[in-house]
Amino acid sequence: MILGWSCEKEALPDISAPADVNSAIENRSIGGVLSGSGETVLGNVLNNPYALDNINQAYQMLRGSAGNLQPTHYYLKWVPQTGEHIEALEAFEEAYGYEFETQPIHFEVVYEGTENYVDPAIGENGFSPEYGAITAAHFNASAMPAVPFELLEVMHIPQYETRLTFTAFVISGNEAYYEATEGLCHPDCPTWPDCLEDSSLTCEVVPGTALGTIALAGAGSASTVASAAPKANFPDYILDDRMGLYGEHEVINAIIPEPIECPPGCIAKLRLNPSAGPFHLEWYCDCDGDPTEGDDDDDEEEDPEPPAGQVEQCGCFVYENKKKPGGRIILTDTQTGDEGVRRVKVKTTRHHWGFIWRNTDTDDEGCWKINKAYNVRRMKTKVVFKDRVSDRAVIRSFRGARFWNAFLKPVKYTWKVRRNGKNWHALCLRLEDDPEDHTSKQEEGYVAALTNNGMHEYYDDFGIDLPNPGKLRILIHNLDDRLNAAPMFRTIDNEQFGLGDIAGYLLAYKTPFTGLLYTYWELSKPDIFISFGDPDPSDDKRQTVYHEMVHASQYAQVQRQWWIDYVVYTMTRGIANEPTPYGDGTAPGAGRAELAEGMAESVELYLADLKYGLLHSDGFAQLRRYMNQAELLEFWEDPDLPPNANFIPEGLFFDLFDENGANPAAGIVTVGEGNRVNSTTLPIRDNAGGFTFLEQLNAFGPFTETIEEFQDQLWQQSGPNGNTLANYNQLFQDYGF
Repeated sequence: MILGWSCEKEALPDISAPADVNSAIENRSIGGVLSGSGETVLGNVLNNPYALDNINQAYQMLRGSAGNLQPTHYYLKWVPQTGEHIEALEAFEEAYGYEFETQPIHFEVVYEGTENYVDPAIGENGFSPEYGAITAAHFNASAMPAVPFELLEVMHIPQYETRLTFTAFVISGNEAYYEATEGLCHPDCPTWPDCLEDSSLTCEVVPGTALGTIALAGAGSASTVASAAPKANFPDYILDDRMGLYGEHEVINAIIPEPIECPPGCIAKLRLNPSAGPFHLEWYCDCDGDPTEGDDDDDEEEDPEPPAGQVEQCGCFVYENKKKPGGRIILTDTQTGDEGVRRVKVKTTRHHWGFIWRNTDTDDEGCWKINKAYNVRRMKTKVVFKDRVSDRAVIRSFRGARFWNAFLKPVKYTWKVRRNGKNWHALCLRLEDDPEDHTSKQEEGYVAALTNNGMHEYYDDFGIDLPNPGKLRILIHNLDDRLNAAPMFRTIDNEQFGLGDIAGYLLAYKTPFTGLLYTYWELSKPDIFISFGDPDPSDDKRQTVYHEMVHASQYAQVQRQWWIDYVVYTMTRGIANEPTPYGDGTAPGAGRAELAEGMAESVELYLADLKYGLLHSDGFAQLRRYMNQAELLEFWEDPDLPPNANFIPEGLFFDLFDENGANPAAGIVTVGEGNRVNSTTLPIRDNAGGFTFLEQLNAFGPFTETIEEFQDQLWQQSGPNGNTLANYNQLFQDYGF
């Protein structure tokens, strides 16, 4: 039974490693941990250094009196039982900046895999537990979601690193993991040791102040706290010449000298200089290392100057302080190379015992920065595919059984980076195709980035101005590569389509609706499906995104009932013994398929040409560029229909838009028109054009259900537009209307 909370400690998980662990010497990360392909494997339970008992014990060692520090955070194991629980956790994360992960924080990692840790106790149809910390203010408060949980630890997490946290790490056996995040309270502060308890006390040093330091209780005796950690793992303000290997500290007296002035971006700090005399203190300027670090460009003077306190790294303006993380999230397109990942959430935390996350969002160049210093050598940076800037979409993923949490949460991808120089403001983090496994976590992140950028390009870059239906729920999946569609289930509403309807829709795309899916479809009814799992290049994948985005705009134009009728039409073609999903063109409602799919195909190729030009993947750079492919469009070829029975006029909409090869601009080799219906010699007589795709979409309406009705409506609303009615009608006639 899962109770509201429990203080029982976590049991050891199954730590059997993948078969290739012992031989997977692909990399060694910090502490000698093996890393490679496959799932992450955990080892023993660790003693939480932030546990209230540990912090209070450390306080007593420092001050010689009992500590009475109070809880600041609670470390929880959420145990979701339903999809509603997962959605509630995601909403809680978003509202308060939390991050809950399926990998527990209080276990050592014995193998760092490319895939997330999977709890072996969870069946293929169950939700994984999620782990993370919440503040004391939210614990058992009204804001806390109604999700079962176990209380793993009551904690005190200081707002900044001090000798208090250092000592807590040592006595808990975590000295190998100690890395400070930011230090403002130490024995050199006039407010020491009161600043251990009161975070409002600063560390401003007044010249002439007598410096008194504190020795750890029991230093040099049998009760000395032992630490085998290398001294290099501790920052200067924790470990200096006065501190021994075990944390013992001599009691000395010294006078603080007059401060010095440091250049911009540098911080004045105190240090011991034994060469100048016993216990001699001096100021120095900490400028965060070599000021030229990361500056590889010769043309900096031609670029815009960064704002005060910022520098340029990865093509982005980031904080000058190298310990404040920032940089660029990069998508590597197989055809065009690198581009920024637009308007996604970015979160950071320390790699070891990272309970507190900071978050921000990328801009349209993929740039981001966080105004929080991390004085650590390892950090986790996570991208979350949720647009909080323009609120256009959230991208979720289905990647097989046992990944159900991700099915109801945004796609996330995590980089675990080590920087010995603690240079965190130049994080050029890349999402790219996984050539070895097209269903991997890496591939999932890459396809999510392609989908995300394709959506924003559709709205912002091409000038087609097609309408936005509102926030979209996009599902990328590896169910079946034929399931690329825009049923707009969530936008229509949650009650219109039941599980039986969704099963019928998936079967229309030859996608099995297995029993495992029943639990989750009721909550996660996507607006758009985008498949992955194939080796297709980026331009092919992005074309699909453009196509489905056209359908989203069509939904915004034709309104809800028209789209419901169209979805029902596609669901029922198999029942009517017609080819799925669009039928054979004879049934009532086939005109909607002619309109929706025909226009989407034309716009898709036009946008793909604007994006890729001659850099497409189809060979013969000029001849096969997407603009020429659009010019050759005639009817969508359904392999389930007999020859000359294809009926969706995908070329018609491009012919109404272009001027028979004169679009794009001169200088691009173009091809002639495709052949007329049922002819192998006569080309389409395309002597009409100039109708924008927005004008064409405006001719769609709640009661426009056939090409003939569209033909009349477009001429009435946007004709003649430089065309004669005869040429306009001839174009439709050559397509068989």
